Amino acid sequence: MNKPIGGYFELELETKKEYYSNYYRFNLARNAIAYYFITKNIKTVHVPTFICESVINTLLKHNIRIIFYKIKNLLNPYFPQFNKKEGLLIVNHFGLHKEFNLNSFEYIENILIDNSHSFFNDNNLNSVFSPRKFFGTTDGAYLKSSKILDDYSVLPVFCALPYIEPLIRRIDNGVEEGFESYKKLQSLYSSAPIMKMSNFSMRILESIDYARVRKRREQNFNFFHKKLFHLNELNLDDRISLFSYPLLIRNGQFLREKLILNKIFTPKYWQGVFENTHADKYDIDLVSNIIHLPIDQRYNKKDLSRIIDYLL
Repeated sequence: MNKPIGGYFELELETKKEYYSNYYRFNLARNAIAYYFITKNIKTVHVPTFICESVINTLLKHNIRIIFYKIKNLLNPYFPQFNKKEGLLIVNHFGLHKEFNLNSFEYIENILIDNSHSFFNDNNLNSVFSPRKFFGTTDGAYLKSSKILDDYSVLPVFCALPYIEPLIRRIDNGVEEGFESYKKLQSLYSSAPIMKMSNFSMRILESIDYARVRKRREQNFNFFHKKLFHLNELNLDDRISLFSYPLLIRNGQFLREKLILNKIFTPKYWQGVFENTHADKYDIDLVSNIIHLPIDQRYNKKDLSRIIDYLL
């Protein structure tokens, strides 16, 4: 098919290379997770109670039975054993783990690592990545699979158009107005079928300077840790996250609200845990009291110092 020449201009972006150009592309991480287990004909999956409810809902929607397990310790999580007809989903919570040692498991091929919070971590075999958590895209997920996905080629391509509004509104009108349109889209994401990544998101992801992004996120994490480690109940001395600086502190909810009043917005992961009857007090404490301080590539030391001033 001949490339069109002339006509009006599209969104102008640099053309570089996707970070995971050789992996399978999906519209959403939750759909990539479900698809992995579906293609392996796994109908029962062990899932941590400390997880986004969208993953739970998507697995159930595809008739996958869930057996919940408790991680017990964020930095040294517990994982259950399982049989050859079952799967295990391991969540790399907030990107705090460089790699998971899976040598004690007999059926490693049945294990999938959810690296939605760890975009730059490619150390385990079968993994899912969510660029939407790290960059301004409408959709997108990568699936690293040791198994060839035979039916992948027939999947339709996701249409980004209905999802672009929050990205534009944040630029034109600010984060508050953009957030309102962002919230309205969540039901659309919930009902989105398993599809390939949109061409729009692929084009965005081809334009990013990943080395710069990674360096800035690492610098920002280290800046926060130097200033706040003495307050943090998570012992992060030998850890680094490129997703956020997770500050576990008593009265986390109060401090989060104080930051919001000063136009510093920090996400709360994952409020669905409160309704999960299998969750325990430890899970609920993590949801309530971890403040995810932003470390992403949009911010510099001046921005981070403003956050620290409000916290201290």
